[in-house]
Amino acid sequence: MTLIALSYGKERIINPVSVATVSQKNHQTESLKNSIAQEEKIDSDISNIVRKALELGYYHYARQQIKLVEDLPLQVQLLRELTDAYLAVGQTEEAYSIVNQAVTLDKESGSFDPLTWCKDWLLTGQEERVKDLIQNLDKTSEQAAQIRLSLAQSYFQVGNIAKAFQLVQLIPVDTVFVPDDYPNPINELLQGIIDQALQENNKDLAAQVALSFPGKIEQVIALRKIAHQYFQEKNWTKGKEKLSQALTIAKTIDAIPVIQDRHSFWSEPNANLLLQLAQDYYELGERQKALEILALAQESIQNFKTQFTFDVVVWNRSKALQELAAYYLNFGENRQALAILDLATEEAKKFRRKREVLIQELLTIATTYVQIGQKNKAELLWQDAFYKLEIIDPKSAELVLKTARVAILVGHKEEGIKLVEQTQSFLMQLEIAALAEEEKSMEKLAEKKLQEINQLPFNDDKIISLEQVALSLAENPKIALKFSGKIKNPLDQAYLLVAIAKNYAQKNNWNIANNLLKQAVAAAETIPEQQQREEWFIETTNRLIAINQVDEHLVDEAQGTIPLWQLQVAQKIVEKSNLSTLRAKVNLKLLQTKMMDNNEESALNSLKKNLKYFQKASLKKEFNKEFLNLFKLAIKSNKNDVALFLAENIFDKDYKIVALRQAAQKYAVNGNKEKAKKILSEVMKIAQTINDSSRNQELIKGITEQQEKIAGQRQQRT
Repeated sequence: MTLIALSYGKERIINPVSVATVSQKNHQTESLKNSIAQEEKIDSDISNIVRKALELGYYHYARQQIKLVEDLPLQVQLLRELTDAYLAVGQTEEAYSIVNQAVTLDKESGSFDPLTWCKDWLLTGQEERVKDLIQNLDKTSEQAAQIRLSLAQSYFQVGNIAKAFQLVQLIPVDTVFVPDDYPNPINELLQGIIDQALQENNKDLAAQVALSFPGKIEQVIALRKIAHQYFQEKNWTKGKEKLSQALTIAKTIDAIPVIQDRHSFWSEPNANLLLQLAQDYYELGERQKALEILALAQESIQNFKTQFTFDVVVWNRSKALQELAAYYLNFGENRQALAILDLATEEAKKFRRKREVLIQELLTIATTYVQIGQKNKAELLWQDAFYKLEIIDPKSAELVLKTARVAILVGHKEEGIKLVEQTQSFLMQLEIAALAEEEKSMEKLAEKKLQEINQLPFNDDKIISLEQVALSLAENPKIALKFSGKIKNPLDQAYLLVAIAKNYAQKNNWNIANNLLKQAVAAAETIPEQQQREEWFIETTNRLIAINQVDEHLVDEAQGTIPLWQLQVAQKIVEKSNLSTLRAKVNLKLLQTKMMDNNEESALNSLKKNLKYFQKASLKKEFNKEFLNLFKLAIKSNKNDVALFLAENIFDKDYKIVALRQAAQKYAVNGNKEKAKKILSEVMKIAQTINDSSRNQELIKGITEQQEKIAGQRQQRT
């Protein structure tokens, strides 16, 4: 692929009528609108060409095209994008020139704000401009605080976290940037600095930042994070020191005040922090200390009242006590856990305003009693909930179903079955029959549903029906398999088995899940028509991975949306297919998730293992986009080894050169200059094979500048 294939030309082809000419000739308003629309379309076309040129590394061509843009703000934006492209490949001199050109244009447009240019100045060696802004600030004004925050964010974005923290410390602690019910930008920045400091193994700075949070809650959370980093490195002494510091601060938090304002969020008590600290000490083998902290958590809970807003319970003591009881159970303190559950029951029974909440709480506590062998207590709570359910009008289906589930647990099968019969919901009846192991009822219900499903045409409605049945049958795999065996259409049968398998995979029961998936694939392979078989693999997999490609916005937001277990189900299905592009898509999603979870080694191993499928899929244009987006994500999240491996396996020369140069720059910035030099040496060899002389010269000049900068042979402009 070459940029010349875009064939736009070096001058604007259309010469639209100017606004002045329209005015002079007294043309109609419609003519003016058409002229403006034509201008906007041309600018939009040029923008697309410029962005494609930047992707391919045709930076000089992009700069020529930007000059043709009429809209000044758009021209400034494109110049900034060109600056970022040059910086990504280490050509800071070019970036320096372009930033200053863009600033001049921004001033001409009348919208110039120096704060929006700080990051660009810092990256192009113009820190003096930023320092001038800082020196001229009024130390006390609210505006100065806003400016310092912006400057600190700029320093953070370019990786100078020490300077960012220094500026934050100059902001008065009582400065209000946002209302109380919005995230505090200072806290978000400080948390980012801590994360970056830990990544750079600068724990001293991280600890200093942790104690600078205005709120004690944030201090405790940050110190725990630092302690865990020490524990991962087997530095138990330092880790315990930070954990002890976190505990000391947590003990000084009595009860977090609740802001009684409809626009404000409600806070839980200090118990949340204390429970987590107790778990930390328990895992360290300090059981007695963990129990002491649980006692403090109980005290915190009892000092904090159940809270309502608009008849909705936003926090309640009963639920907090249930959580505390779960910790005691995990620590082997069954007697104390029972005592806490008794307290939770007393608290639950105090509900007056919302009877539904009382029923929910009683049923949840009853379930916990069953888990620890106190079936009699559980039965009493269930009966209380059952009778209260009768007087609620209307009864919610969710509440009825939960009451029926607990009825089965405490030995009241008939009442549970009758409850769901009253709802006339087939799916609820099927689930309770499965839970009660009433095979005859299940078979009868399943047969009825099977007849309905068989009559449906194969579409989304049918698939959803199959998945709903699977959810109801999942509690009893024996019946589920028996039911699936009665489905004659292998397509329907395969969908049902996958849907049941998903439930077990979600619970991490892979023995049953794998068995079901094998049977699902076996059923799919009996579909007579090859095209229909392939469509089953494609449709089933796409439903599991939710989307067909790596979303571009995820590259920016760096957050996954699909659970790992779900991707693993998809992977096990595609392993049985011959569709290389499909296998590649699933494995790309897995790679994306692993990188976002900071599991770089696992991501790299998976990438190497599945490379042949990526290479086959790369022949398709839509897959290349996913592959490149994954590379961008690797670069953005500092997964340099993954980024390099991806770059090395890009076939298109233009894309490959850009990607390798960006990877080299990342290694250089992170201190591995030898690796960067080696990569650039290989890039130079590729560049020299390009026949276009002007293109060849541009690349060699750019790569040479990047090499000299990394080697320290070229000074950055100031």
